[in-house]
Amino acid sequence: MFAHATNGVYGNCAEALTDTTRYTGQTTRPTTTFRGPLVFAKDRFDVDPKVDFTLPVHMYCCSTVVTPIKNHQVLESDPDVELAWRLVPRELKIADTDSAGGQDNENELSRTPRVPPLRPLKNPVLASDQGTLPQDGDVRQFYQLGDIAVETSCLSRLVRSDSDHGNEDDGDMPREGGRTYGPGIYVTGFVDRKEIKPEYICGHTYYVVSAMDTVDPAAQFASFVRALQVRSVAALVQHVRNASVAAPTFGALFADPDGHLDRLYFAPLPFNTHFRRFVANRFDTKSKRAIIGDGGVEKSKGDDAQLDTLVAKFIKGNAMIGSTVSPSPSATPALSDPRSNYFLQLVAHRASQVTPELGLPAPAPYLIRQFQPNRQASTDLVAAIRQELGTWVERQEPEREEVVTVKLE
Repeated sequence: MFAHATNGVYGNCAEALTDTTRYTGQTTRPTTTFRGPLVFAKDRFDVDPKVDFTLPVHMYCCSTVVTPIKNHQVLESDPDVELAWRLVPRELKIADTDSAGGQDNENELSRTPRVPPLRPLKNPVLASDQGTLPQDGDVRQFYQLGDIAVETSCLSRLVRSDSDHGNEDDGDMPREGGRTYGPGIYVTGFVDRKEIKPEYICGHTYYVVSAMDTVDPAAQFASFVRALQVRSVAALVQHVRNASVAAPTFGALFADPDGHLDRLYFAPLPFNTHFRRFVANRFDTKSKRAIIGDGGVEKSKGDDAQLDTLVAKFIKGNAMIGSTVSPSPSATPALSDPRSNYFLQLVAHRASQVTPELGLPAPAPYLIRQFQPNRQASTDLVAAIRQELGTWVERQEPEREEVVTVKLE
C-alpha cells in the first residue's frame, strides 16, 4: 500500500524515513530533553556531588542533529582517556607512596580476573562514607576513573525514606518501594553488548553528550565511552527524567559504533524483570520455550497459548513509564506509548510544517521541539504521509472552485 501511494518511489516506510532524515547541510541545535548527572552507582539515591561520582550530561532526541562540541573533542590518544578508560568496580589497595618510591607496583592492586592492570594512585581523590582516606594497605571496593576513586559503599548508601520528608503526600520526587530518588541517569551495571538484541529496544533512542560548558567532565565522559568500546559492553541504567515521572525508566547506554568519544546512545528497554527473563531463557519461537505463571517457571515446548502469553508479557513489558501528574510546561514529557509509531510521529510533524494546506492535525508541542522539519520533502512523500496517516483531508483545488474531500484508505 505504501509503495503504491508513492508510485514506487519508496518501497516501505523505512526508505521514506531515511529520505526525510537525510543530511541537508543545516545544523540545528535541538531541544534538550534532560539535563542532569550521569551517576555511577549500584543503586539509585539522592545525588550528592561532593560524595558521589557524577558527570554532567545533556540528552537529545536522535531525530535532530546534535551541535558538534568543537571545544570539547577528546581523542583516544588523550592522556586522560588512556588513564581513565578502565572504569570497573574493583578492589583497590592503596599504595604506600613512600615505599613505592614513585614507581608503579601492580602487586599493590588486587583486581578482578580479565581486568587490565591499573596503576595504584599515589595521591588519590577518594569519596568514602567517612569522608577520610583509607589507611595504607586497606582494601576496599572502588569505582576508579582517572585520578578519582569512589568507594562502592558510598554509592549504595541508604536513601531518605518518605517519613524523612515530614509529608508522606509530597509528590515532588519519584518514588519506588518507599524510596526517593533525584533526577539523573544511574549506571547500575554492565552487560555484554551482544546480550541486548535489537528487539529488546523500545521507544525512542536518544543522544547523551557531556555538558557543553565544562571541559574536564568532557574528558572523563570520553573515557567512559572508551571503556564501553574497548570492553564491548553496554551500561544498564535507570533514568529519572524529572520530578513528575512516577518511576525510573530502565534502559541501556551504547557507545557510538563509529568510535566517536563525544556521545552515547540511550535506548529504553523492557523492565528489569522482563529483560532478565527473556535474556536468560533466550526467547525462541522454534522450541517455544515459555514462561508461565507469576513466578517465572520455565516450561519447554509450550503450546501456542503459552507462547501467546509469553509474547503478550513481552509487549506489556515494553510499555514506557508515563507520568502520574501533569508535567510543567518547561518539561519535555516522555512518549508514553510505544505503539505510537516513530515514523508516523515524525512525518506528521513534517507534513504539518511543510504542507500546512493539507489540513493535517498539528502535533503536540513537545514533538515540535524534538523533530526538525525537512522543507525539501517531495510530493511523493507527502502523498505517502497522507496515505499512512489514514485521516480525512479537506483541501481546495487551485483549478476548481468546489471543495474536494479525499478519504485516505
